[in-house]
Amino acid sequence: MEEQILDSGELEHTQLPKIYTQRVIIWFSILFSSFVGGILTAMNLNAVGKRTEANYVMMGTVIYFILTMAFLTSSDSIGQLTSLLPNIIGGAILAYVVQDRYIPDHKDHPKRPWWKPLVICSAMVVAAVSITYFLIQVE
Repeated sequence: MEEQILDSGELEHTQLPKIYTQRVIIWFSILFSSFVGGILTAMNLNAVGKRTEANYVMMGTVIYFILTMAFLTSSDSIGQLTSLLPNIIGGAILAYVVQDRYIPDHKDHPKRPWWKPLVICSAMVVAAVSITYFLIQVE
């Protein structure tokens, strides 16, 4: 909780907005994609009123995602480490560079619960796998 001194000398208690922790951003980047980590980081920036920075993060995340996909699809042999490495790097940049730079007091903010994005991302993965399975069975 942050305290501000009013003109009358009284203390005003203001609530800091809830944000996702660095750990949540990294784990979502690893488990799902650095694109998801970028969305969570942009949500954090929006929560603290830094909308312009959130837009830049989203643009950078989309560009990074496209370049990563171009690299991975052009590689002849893609191992698990090769596909995880860009997500780890992207998540680390989002959590430890972007969040530290634009939300320096992020450790003072209350933690935003991570279960809602987990449910949404998991549902999207299940839907994508189900559609892929269905399309393979049709052929």
